[in-house]
Amino acid sequence: MIKCQSTTVWRSSAAFNDLVATEAEMTSPVVVKNALECGRKCEEREDCNSVFHDTGNNQCWPQRSVFMSANDTTPRTGFRYYRIASVSCPLEAGYVVHRRSGACFRPVEDPDTWLEAREKCVEQNETLAVLDPVEKLDFLINFFRTNPKVYVRNRDPFMIGASRPLDKWNTPFPSSGPDHVWLTDQTVNMEDTAPYWRNNNPDNAKNVSNILALRPAHDFKLDDVLPDSNRRRYVCERAVSDG
Repeated sequence: MIKCQSTTVWRSSAAFNDLVATEAEMTSPVVVKNALECGRKCEEREDCNSVFHDTGNNQCWPQRSVFMSANDTTPRTGFRYYRIASVSCPLEAGYVVHRRSGACFRPVEDPDTWLEAREKCVEQNETLAVLDPVEKLDFLINFFRTNPKVYVRNRDPFMIGASRPLDKWNTPFPSSGPDHVWLTDQTVNMEDTAPYWRNNNPDNAKNVSNILALRPAHDFKLDDVLPDSNRRRYVCERAVSDG
């Protein structure tokens, strides 16, 4: 573990000893004196959420994404991997921190209906993930894509905190088009989210596609799924606290 600022702790993972991310994920290295300086270099970049530190050459490799398993990395001697940690979002509980938005996400593998999932998140002082602004959506999709051996196993979608208004469930879209809203009551911006949708979606298939999810079978793109009575995986979200 290394500590940078008073509110920032970077924790290493023994599972990643002598491992480094795939070349496609690597950024250009920065020469540093030690792991502490490597963490500080990451903090200087809004898009940095984890780091690899080369203990032999003291090179620092800032990472946009976060790795959950060494199975999705490539062997490289002398590397150590560090993720940001928070008291409110313990890594051991499966949380992943997005520094830029101050949010952390917890993918839940035990399936529930959307309404049940919403309540179970609330019971943990969380909410179903509200991926607005779009930077949060981009981060979470990239996170899932970075960890395919962890999260694609059964290919079930991950439900998020957006749906059609409850009083419009199981009805056609209005003439104005899709009417999905986040749990904050903000309308899902179709223009901003356009690059992240599965092709030809949302389509409100059979007028019962009421909720939104990230679909592994389609590269974790947004999809409106049916019906809510189906039990699926989901993602809870909470705010990062100091620690």
